[in-house]
Amino acid sequence: MSFNTSWTHSTKKISAGILQAIYEAATQEQQDLIDLQAYAGERVTCLTSLVTLDQWEDAGDYTLIHVGTNQTKARNEHISIIPKTLADRIRERAKAAGRSRAFPNHDSLWREITQLALAKFGVRLTSHYLRKRFHTIAGKTPMPVNSWDYLMGDKQSWGHNAGTYTLEDFTDLINEYDRFLAPYLSIGEPKEPDAPKDPTRSSPQTDELHALREENAELKSQLIENNRIMQKLLVKLG
Repeated sequence: MSFNTSWTHSTKKISAGILQAIYEAATQEQQDLIDLQAYAGERVTCLTSLVTLDQWEDAGDYTLIHVGTNQTKARNEHISIIPKTLADRIRERAKAAGRSRAFPNHDSLWREITQLALAKFGVRLTSHYLRKRFHTIAGKTPMPVNSWDYLMGDKQSWGHNAGTYTLEDFTDLINEYDRFLAPYLSIGEPKEPDAPKDPTRSSPQTDELHALREENAELKSQLIENNRIMQKLLVKLG
């Protein structure tokens, strides 16, 4: 007989401003490690120490990280996605250091980041916080839950045996990621998916609707004038 002695708990949100300040106070190498996790959503050990750089595949503006079943805690083969510009920096640094993995020194780097956040800003920032942040942001977007579950390496939960019966299509997944997730994952330039809209700025859809209403009003006015002229002509002819 065995007992589950692990306990889950919620984590207090660190404000976007403080998170950005921590990021800006970090070194470039620390920033790249933070960004890798912020954009990928997978666990730190998987991304930095288990997956090798030859499992990274460029796809336009993004790089796909192919994760094998033996490289992730949940044992789900999947991909994660990060911006190619970030991937290029990480690969260049690894090549210069003769490394085949992104951050085999992630433990020491994260100790420094956590100490920095605590000493300068009075908050506790750990690697796992970024995975929870990814999950929280994704949950506020219209992106299908199975898509971001998959990117995080978790079991796809919506539908009948979703992991088995969902057709694999990285093109659609990249497009969803680009549209729904990527704009909100940056820590250096934070943007919330549920940020309030600026009432003084109209959207393209609002502008188009306004133009259609104006055109409709103009046509209606013209029709009324044409009817008035027609009535006058009928009176004269009668």
